[in-house]
Amino acid sequence: RRCVACDFMQLTGEVDPALYRDAYFAAYAGGDYLAHEAQRRRESRLRLELLARVCPPPAALLEVGAAAGFLLDEARRLGYRATGIEPNAAMASHGRDVLGLDLRTGTVEAAALPTGSFDAACAFHVVEHLAAPVEAVRAIAAALQPAGALLLEVPNAASAAARRRGGAWPPLDVPYHVGHHGPRSMRALLERAGLQVLRIDTVPFAFY
Repeated sequence: RRCVACDFMQLTGEVDPALYRDAYFAAYAGGDYLAHEAQRRRESRLRLELLARVCPPPAALLEVGAAAGFLLDEARRLGYRATGIEPNAAMASHGRDVLGLDLRTGTVEAAALPTGSFDAACAFHVVEHLAAPVEAVRAIAAALQPAGALLLEVPNAASAAARRRGGAWPPLDVPYHVGHHGPRSMRALLERAGLQVLRIDTVPFAFY
C-alpha cells in the first residue's frame, strides 16, 4: 500500500518476529553477516565519518539495530561512548561477549532508555523493518538530548533504480522490509516523531 500524501509504502499483513532469528543473519542479503566482518567494518567507518560531521567524538552514541556491534566497536575506537540495541539475541551476544560492548538485547521501544541520555543516535537499514516506525523513532528521539542528532539510512524507494525496476528492485526484500521511504515520506516520519530535519541526502550503493 502507498500513502497518497507522502508516498510511504507498507507491506500489508503482520510481521512474523521469527523472520529475524539467527537464520536471517546467516542468509543476509549482503552475505553471511559475521563472515563479512571486514566489509561491515568498512561500511561502519564511512557511516561514522558522516555522523562526525554533525556530532564528532567524544560523545554518547546510541545505535539502534546494532547487529553484531561492528559499528559500535569502530565508534568506540574513535572515542565515542557507544551503546547499542539489537533484537537478535545471538548478534547482541556477539557484541557483548566477543567485543566487550554495551550492546543490549531488545527493541528501542522496550529498552527504557533514560531521557536525554545520548548526544547522537543512528540506525542504518533498520527503519524499513519496522511495522510501527513513528513509535520507534519517537523512542529514539526521547533518548536524545535536546540538541542531539539522529542519522538514519534506508533504501530509497523514490530512487531512479526503484522506479525503473519496480517489483524487481532488490531492496523490496519481501517479507523482511515492511516499509519503504523516499525523501518525502522520511521527512514526514521524522517530523511526526518530533524531530527537525536538517538534511536529506541520497547515498548510492557505490559509496560503500
